[in-house]
This record gives sequence, C-alpha cells and structure tokens, in this order.
Amino acid sequence: MSSALKWTRVYSIAMFIEEYMLLSEVSIDYSILGSDISVTALQRAVDAVYTRKELEKILPIQKKRYFLRSKDRTLDKFRIVLELRKKNNFKWLNLMNEFYNVPRGFDIIFCRNVLIYFDRKTQKEVIRKLLLKLKQGGYLFLGHTESILDFNFPVKMIEPTIYQKN
Repeated sequence: MSSALKWTRVYSIAMFIEEYMLLSEVSIDYSILGSDISVTALQRAVDAVYTRKELEKILPIQKKRYFLRSKDRTLDKFRIVLELRKKNNFKWLNLMNEFYNVPRGFDIIFCRNVLIYFDRKTQKEVIRKLLLKLKQGGYLFLGHTESILDFNFPVKMIEPTIYQKN
C-alpha cells in the first residue's frame, strides 16, 4: 500500500467522525494520532496533499467538504481542510522500540496489517506495549489475518479482528 493511501485512511477516520456528527447532531471532542516509522510518510501526512487519482475512493460529497483544490489549477492537487488537519497529529514510532513514546489512555488503537511482518514473539511484545497505551474498555483493531487469541492478554474478542481491553 502506498503511504498516500495509508494516510488517506487516517484522515478517513476523521471524516467518518465528522459525518457521524453531522448526521446525528452530536458533538464529539476527538483527536487522532497517526504513527509511522517512515519520516517521509509522516511528512506526507502532515502536508495532507493528494492527487485526484489518490482520492478516487473518497465520496464526492466528502471531497467537497474536506478537501481544497490547489489555487494553481494546472496542478491536480487537493489538500485536507485545516479543520480536519488540526484533529490529526502524527508521530514517529518504531514498534520494535522498547518503549513507545506516545501517551496512555487511547480509546481505540488501529494496528491493521502490521503484525504480519513480525514473528510471533515480536507480535506478542508489540501487542503488550500497545495494550499499555490502551485504556480499560478501549478497542484494538487488527488486520483480517492477524490474531492474538493465543497470547492470553486481558482482552475479549468482540469480532475476529476487534478486541476490547478488560
């Protein structure tokens, strides 16, 4: 997956929350922390600039609400609106590090299609460290081919790839 598509997904979570608030007329105070080991990918996420092709899967109404077209019409570039960019923060993170320099108390952690690159011992250690950052009752989302059931962590499976911390 290209880093552009990955970061479009990070912003897609924010768009989903914004759409939910519009439809339900509720207000949710939220922030999203995206992480990566690649400094280049993180800079791309902070810049939040995409081509029309990269945004093909974004609904037209969402493009209108959440993207601004470049003032230079010769460029086929679109940028996430400032209000949405302010809801997203990005941090360098190496999952192999002994300590994750991110705050505790996350409501949700998405770690989709990452564990597949590690052996089982490393997977267990990564999940252990992620669970330290997840608040009790919080949710951990993994990829469809990833499972932690045999690790005996204090979680219950909600769906095959969704776990809730006890």
